[in-house]
Amino acid sequence: MTDSAIPDRRRRRTGAVLDEAIRAAVVDLLTRSGVAAVTMEAVATRAGTSKPVLYRRWPNRAELLRDTLVPMVMDVIPHADTGSFRADMLAILKGWTAFFAELTYENGTAMPYKFTTQVRVVPEVKPFKYEQPKAPR
Repeated sequence: MTDSAIPDRRRRRTGAVLDEAIRAAVVDLLTRSGVAAVTMEAVATRAGTSKPVLYRRWPNRAELLRDTLVPMVMDVIPHADTGSFRADMLAILKGWTAFFAELTYENGTAMPYKFTTQVRVVPEVKPFKYEQPKAPR
């Protein structure tokens, strides 16, 4: 039996193919059910792999989320220096808006609202929350 004749579920995926399947599973779980649903077990099941495979690549779920979401955001948000701070900031804000406008749950709820409310209750994601610096005395 040739390699191409082996069904996908029996062929061992490695490298970029496996990473893409894992990242797709993370995004799928996020858009279906939110941050709380993105567990290492759920991602492994959805990606058709095992938890040890995930833990070899990411030490915890927060790192997996960050490693999945940051490249997605970087693709949407412009990096070019236009020579104008105002133009740069407007481009960045438009990029963020476009990114979050595309992310909605299956029920149509906007992900940014749900994501920010879930950040408060998912312990591993809390460190990524922006906190306003205290005013100097």
